Amino acid sequence: MSIAYVFPNVLRSRGKFSHRCEYARAVGCSYVEIPAHFVRGKKELGKTGQEIYSIPTRESIRFLYGEETIPEDPLPYILHTEAIIKRKSEGSRGKKPHLLWSNPQWRENFVAMLCDIAEVIGSPAAKIEIHPGERNEISPKDILDSVEFIISQYTRITGSEPEILLENRTGQRVKDGTDIKGLWNLCEEKYPQLQNKFGIVLDVSQLLTVTEDNFLRSFAEIPDPCLKGFHIHYQHHPPSSSDLIPWNVVFARIGNLRQDIIINPEIHHKKPVRNAIDFCKEMLAK
Repeated sequence: MSIAYVFPNVLRSRGKFSHRCEYARAVGCSYVEIPAHFVRGKKELGKTGQEIYSIPTRESIRFLYGEETIPEDPLPYILHTEAIIKRKSEGSRGKKPHLLWSNPQWRENFVAMLCDIAEVIGSPAAKIEIHPGERNEISPKDILDSVEFIISQYTRITGSEPEILLENRTGQRVKDGTDIKGLWNLCEEKYPQLQNKFGIVLDVSQLLTVTEDNFLRSFAEIPDPCLKGFHIHYQHHPPSSSDLIPWNVVFARIGNLRQDIIINPEIHHKKPVRNAIDFCKEMLAK
């Protein structure tokens, strides 16, 4: 197995792909993370004229990303799509986005956004990270049907097949080890063709938030084959041995996985990224 590091989304804007690649290379990252969320924030609302949390159109994507950001020698990138985060900025108070994986037209619009981003950036995504959606709106079958649809449509339009990674999210359809195990069992039973094209990128800090004292039991429930990546942070700060997360257990398991994985030190500031990566490497060396 091999471990590749992802330079996290630490820039405020959507664009500047070239800057992301420069920062990533400086700290030894093999991938960059690029945001692909819905329209949000005062500036985006003003630039696009779209409604809050709507899927950006092709014209809006050109405004938001800008063709001048295409680097000469781009690194492969991972699109981090809408995660359903309630925000309190102007225009979004009391509102939140929805991931309508069971709605065919919505899925069409979602994939169109992903393909339009690839066109503006100048190359297709290596991996696309999606999120589960609300528990009362989405079923595990909806998620896997959508994974299959995204792969098929994105490959047809861009000519490149992406890997789809699902992140666990607090309060959503897939939030803990039991949910992840159930989803993967369904994948193995009903969608075996997806096993090499789909997996879980586990946000360890969010798993702790959901499970608290049951973290180790929940973590152990997750089947090894589905783990294709990890978000390593502590409440979006660099990890430390003093955290409540038993990092020794987490990294011992990472080191024993057979498949290739990615590690995204998902913190919100550029300077500590190197320290977070160094922490991961030190833990893996033990």
